[in-house]
Formats: sequence, C-alpha cells, structure tokens
Amino acid sequence: IIPAHYFRAESALIQKNYSAALRDYDYIVRRGRSDFYEDALLKAALISYNHEEDFDKALDYYSQLDKVAQSQEKKFEAQLGALRSAYKTREIDLLEEMGNKVISNNLANNDQKGLAHYYLAKINYDRQRMEVAKIHFEKTQLLLSNEFAAQARYYLAEIAYQNGELEEAKERCNVANRQNTNYSYWLAKGIILLSDILKDQGDYFNAKAALESLIENYKEDEELLDIANAKLEYLKTLDEQNIISRKNQSDELELQDD
Repeated sequence: IIPAHYFRAESALIQKNYSAALRDYDYIVRRGRSDFYEDALLKAALISYNHEEDFDKALDYYSQLDKVAQSQEKKFEAQLGALRSAYKTREIDLLEEMGNKVISNNLANNDQKGLAHYYLAKINYDRQRMEVAKIHFEKTQLLLSNEFAAQARYYLAEIAYQNGELEEAKERCNVANRQNTNYSYWLAKGIILLSDILKDQGDYFNAKAALESLIENYKEDEELLDIANAKLEYLKTLDEQNIISRKNQSDELELQDD
C-alpha cells in the first residue's frame, strides 16, 4: 500500500497538484521507515514550505529528515530547510541548532553560511543579545554581497550607536552608506541613523543637511520619510533653542562688562 501512495503522490506532483501529493507523502511519513520514507519526507517538506507555506509542518519534516537521512547531501538539505523554516516560525532553539549545523557543514558554501549567520544575527538582535548579534552580522557582511549584507552593515552601525560608541557608529554608518547604494531602503535608514549620531555629537548643521538631502531625493518609503521629517523638525527646534541659549549667554556677558 505504501508504494501505491508514493506513485500516486509522484503523479500528483508532476501535475502540480501539490495538496494531493502532500497528503500521500504525509501518509508515507506517518507509516514510518520504508524504502520511500526519506524521499517522502523531503518532498513533503518542500511542498509544505514552497507551496502550502505551512512552515511549522515544513520544519517538522525537515527536522525528521535531518535525523534519518543516510547521505550527507540529503542531511545538509534537511538542515538548510529546517533553518529557513525555523526562522519563519521563530523557533529559536531549532534555529540556533540548525544555524550552527549549516555553518559547520563542509557542504555549505559561503552564501549558505552567510544566510545562517544572518538568521542567527537577526534572532539575537531581536532578543536584545547585541554582542552575539554583532558577531554574526560581522560574518554576514563578509560572506554575502546581497541585501542581507546591506542589513548587516546597517545593524552593526546601529549596535555601535546603541552602545554609545558614537565615533565607531559614525564610521560604520559612513561605510554602510557608501556600500548600500543599491539598497535604497537601507541607505535611507543609514542616513537617518547618521543624522542621529551627528545630533548627539552636537553637529546640528550636518545632521539637518543629511535629513534634508534624504527628504529631497528619497521617495520610496513613506514611513521612513515621516521619520525623517519628524527628526528634521526636532533638529530645527534644538537649533533654535541653541541659538537662543547662545544669545542669552552673550547678553549676560555684555551686562557683566557694563
């Protein structure tokens, strides 16, 4: 009976009837070990992830496959699939386990290792574990040359800023903004962050100039533009208060001279 379910699933898969195929593959999986068990696990995982977008089920299938796969290639495919699924479902313990397995797997290329580092960085960043996140973001930007690398450069600057390391944050921000020109969203966020750094350093003129340039040239994300406009208005208020304060100090000095 298991072969009949398997060949029916294969036929449904060829016809792109993914839900029907998944039912038969799942039946085979639930029956336990057989000659079709590993293949059914892999195809059930692929369908669950790519077509059903049921990432919990995909994670379950991939995790089972990682435990039973006979070949190193299939085991690695299971680990990589489990990693992606765990990130989607926010299963932190499994994400960390599979991330470390992918990073240490000899079959993993730089793109795959970089992806694992990015997922580990982001999950630790979201949990406020900034020092761990920083380590993985550093690896991400070294291994990748895509949008994940652009994000990593931005987050490294932001982490330095949150730690009060303004000069390092400024340097990282300038590097990120030079290298993120192909990723306008992350470039815009970097310019806003740079303005915050300059403000905290008392350089209101250049902080405002950065935001004014962004508002003039960037039109893609309304939320970022709203943030930039609000920060610009706040900077103008700070600048006016600074001017008034300097004028009052000057007046007091003149009165003392009299």
